[in-house]
Amino acid sequence: MMQFTKIDINNWTRKEYFDHYFDNTPCTYSMTVKLDISKLKKDGKKLYPTLLYGVTTILNRHEEFRTALDKNGQVGVFSEMLPCYTIFHKKTETFSSIWTEFTADYTEFLQNYQKDIDAYGERKGMFAKPNPPENTFPVSMIPWTSFEGFNLNLKKGYDYLLPIFTFGKYYEDGGKYHIPLSIQVHHAVCDGFHICRFVNELQELRNRTLTVCRTEHKNRIPKIRPLTGRTMRKVDGLFLSPKSKKEVNYNDKTENPRPAPSRKGASRDAACTGTAQAG
Repeated sequence: MMQFTKIDINNWTRKEYFDHYFDNTPCTYSMTVKLDISKLKKDGKKLYPTLLYGVTTILNRHEEFRTALDKNGQVGVFSEMLPCYTIFHKKTETFSSIWTEFTADYTEFLQNYQKDIDAYGERKGMFAKPNPPENTFPVSMIPWTSFEGFNLNLKKGYDYLLPIFTFGKYYEDGGKYHIPLSIQVHHAVCDGFHICRFVNELQELRNRTLTVCRTEHKNRIPKIRPLTGRTMRKVDGLFLSPKSKKEVNYNDKTENPRPAPSRKGASRDAACTGTAQAG
């Protein structure tokens, strides 16, 4: 069962940084990287739900990506996060948000995803699947173009601590497939080190063969060694800008937004962005 554990600010090792970047000099920032998804393509995995699974798996390992404000503006950490994403409606050129229960079992997560798509994919309106929990985070996709930089400008963004992920159109370059990923975070809870560790662990997971992964508790994260300051390494051109890009048609992707728990008065859908076609 999801829990929200309040942080004792006065005894928090990050108190000085939180006070500076939340109160004194409010700061959010984004970093855009490219992920190598060649193995994912080679294995014939369904792109969007597999990316959702990967992002949620790594996010749930690290507290800095699960830190948020409750409705009273108190800082705390969710025990688990769920992805919230959108379905694009071609006829109306609008989108609807759907959230899916997470499980560390890859096959089970794909089944949960497909059930939600089947049940809510044709519903119109911003929130097709009702009652999104507080512990959801936004993952969007813009499958119509690639990009080397992406940033969301949110009026109440300085009160929003959870990360926002945006994928773009994948492309082939030198025989490998890459997809752009923008990660937007609040500097009060997340530094450059944390984003880089997240990206490197996500790439490591992408390079693995995803199969059924059961643990003692179905929502425990698969044990893949987290990267630390000592072990972090640069992954195959991860931070290099693509040079020659051969665009590839994207028939099985979707983009996504999300609702969010926020500071007093901040709306749940402040971080939602319109997006793509799930597949």
